[in-house]
Amino acid sequence: MKNLIKISFIFCLWFLALLSFGQTDCKVLKAEISLIYKGDCKNGFAHGDGDASGRDHYIGEFKKGLPHGKGTYDWSTGEIYEGYWRKGLRHGAGNYSFFSNGMDTTITGRWVNDEYVGEKSSTQTYKVLYKDNIGRIKFVRFGGGGDIRIRFLQSGGEIPVQNPMLSGDSGTMKIERFFTGFENAEFPFTGKVVFYAPSVWGASIMRCELRFEINEPGKWDVYIYL
Repeated sequence: MKNLIKISFIFCLWFLALLSFGQTDCKVLKAEISLIYKGDCKNGFAHGDGDASGRDHYIGEFKKGLPHGKGTYDWSTGEIYEGYWRKGLRHGAGNYSFFSNGMDTTITGRWVNDEYVGEKSSTQTYKVLYKDNIGRIKFVRFGGGGDIRIRFLQSGGEIPVQNPMLSGDSGTMKIERFFTGFENAEFPFTGKVVFYAPSVWGASIMRCELRFEINEPGKWDVYIYL
């Protein structure tokens, strides 16, 4: 009986040590919430859904050790932010609640790199930032998700283009036979597309460029008309 108790005690210590090691090994890179972490991990960093505490508290989505995606952050001084994050900074739509002049106050709107830039209602869903040798652009949203597909059209139908090159501030760039665009993008999203295509009459090959911004999360098709 004593041996059984002793073995059970040793097993419990071993199990707790494993838990402790797992917690220590999963790092949160934002110092204010790095003391205790419970949640998903990847390559030794908080990644996925998690709950992190320290001087402040955060619960929500993480990426590579930082708040990234949707989450709620509580400051030790009483302020609360509920909304979207990117690389540890408020970025996207959100609500910020705080106490000011003896009153509870809430600001609703949009943040860019931790700076409040205005009310949500004033934000365009999408925007063309620059285009060259391109006719018109059409953005179509298909509900939830994070994929942005680029489609090239000329004379009423889709066409192949030469040497397409993509860049974006999040997501995975893919150039394949049946899909050109970005997968798992985070919003707001800024992207750039450069490609070569024949002119309308086929007399020459044109260098075409589009830079755009999409602020509303979802699955999108971006139609480029030449």
